[in-house]
Amino acid sequence: MEPLNKSLKILVVEDNKYDQIIMMGFLKRLNHSVIIANNGKEAIEKFKKNNFNCILMDLRMPEMDGKKATQIIREIEKSNKKQIPIIAVTAICPYENEHEYLEAGMNAYIIKPIRPDLLKDTLQKVINNN
Repeated sequence: MEPLNKSLKILVVEDNKYDQIIMMGFLKRLNHSVIIANNGKEAIEKFKKNNFNCILMDLRMPEMDGKKATQIIREIEKSNKKQIPIIAVTAICPYENEHEYLEAGMNAYIIKPIRPDLLKDTLQKVINNN
């Protein structure tokens, strides 16, 4: 796997303030820029107004969950024929629900609590495959 040497613009979609701070800290240490959305609705609005390299999408949020937000983003992308990598971020057992994430259009998932090494490796994997 080729090392990820460029700085990315990442949308972190997370309703928990503590988790936002943790992910932002990890990503900034990797020299990435971060924009936060507090739920799926905010994520869609920020997606429409920015060019992101990747989205980290929490699954369970108020107003609109990550699965629904991902499906809407994938519909929007159909017109430009390019897909942004979306990584599901979950505290629930991912192995039982992996097919749901993939069906919604997500490219990968990571489990909370976030481990910096796993976050870095997953980002590198989805960016290199895009």
